[in-house]
Amino acid sequence: IIKDNGIVSFINERYYLNSKNALKLRKYIKANLQIKSFVDFRNIQIFDKVNTLTIINTFSQKGKSEKIEVKQFKDNLRRIKPIELLDNNLFSQFDIKQSLLEDRSWTINNETDSKLKEQLFSVSQPLEKLVFLGQGIKSGLNKVFIVNEDKRKEYDIEKSILRKYIKTRDIQPYEINYRKLYLLLLTKNDNINAYPHAKTYLTQFQKELKKRFQFEDGSCEWYSLSIPQSLSLFENSSEKIITPLYATENKFAYDNSRYFSLTDTFILVKKDNQYSLKFILGVLNSSLLNIYNKKFGKLKRDNYYEYSNNTLAKLPIKIINFSDKEEARLHDKISSLVDMILKLKEQFRKVKSDQELDRLTLRLRNLENQIDESVFKLYHIENI
Repeated sequence: IIKDNGIVSFINERYYLNSKNALKLRKYIKANLQIKSFVDFRNIQIFDKVNTLTIINTFSQKGKSEKIEVKQFKDNLRRIKPIELLDNNLFSQFDIKQSLLEDRSWTINNETDSKLKEQLFSVSQPLEKLVFLGQGIKSGLNKVFIVNEDKRKEYDIEKSILRKYIKTRDIQPYEINYRKLYLLLLTKNDNINAYPHAKTYLTQFQKELKKRFQFEDGSCEWYSLSIPQSLSLFENSSEKIITPLYATENKFAYDNSRYFSLTDTFILVKKDNQYSLKFILGVLNSSLLNIYNKKFGKLKRDNYYEYSNNTLAKLPIKIINFSDKEEARLHDKISSLVDMILKLKEQFRKVKSDQELDRLTLRLRNLENQIDESVFKLYHIENI
């Protein structure tokens, strides 16, 4: 559709850069068009009353040039005036090569950031090699399947079908703040008549429950969860890592209490390998992996990032040569420091004075700094 020596330029959502649903589009553009420039607005919402992040793309017919001119606005910007679009202090300018755009996801980074990514992956393996990844359970009607302590007592719901449930706001780096909420764990294979108290509770919502798509297509019973995905990971793992699907920073929490969560979370369960899950946790929460995600992760609006299977799977986790004494020592040190942080987090729950809070906070920062130093050493990164 582009004439000889012609160009086409348009503004659209920037999500196509990273979305797995746009893979064919990215491949087509890369193979058939010359990308002349990107104007990447990052966190800026250009259009009033439109909650989306945008980018201006300019294309021409396929040529010999590899250069893509990039203008990229700073992450801390949310709104700007039209005149500020020309303010050189609000954006950076650099060139990238079209051939270096990876089909799986297009990240728009300057040369320094690209070298950092290359350096990280030269000593790492993708997270998916070390852990099983699973999305939280789909209930289909959260207000029914999630009950608090009062509701549990009121209906005397059978304990055998209750699982401790956490919301995304309960998940923080390293820790989970449990608030005595429960998930009714009923699948299509369960006989609801075996749980008369739960049946009494659920029957009042039967009309709504039967409107769920999964019930209408026969995937679930009226009383059961819509899609109990990742159920075996939840039920059979003595320890796991939980992360919100969307967060402004890395929030990977340790769980050895068999908490359950819904589709707005992902869980990580260690495969059979020599790595400690607490080592993996420490690396994921480190400042280095936070920096990595800010630069190469999937940006959503309001400075949130997506922690889905597609993004989690490729996070670079340092390959440990356990026969190397120094690497093995750093692996064990990070695991031990995470243990200390988990114990320290328990003490925060018992704080009775500001002085004690300050003392614990200082101790926490010290432990986190030690993890950061060890992670930088492992990845052979001196400064960023």
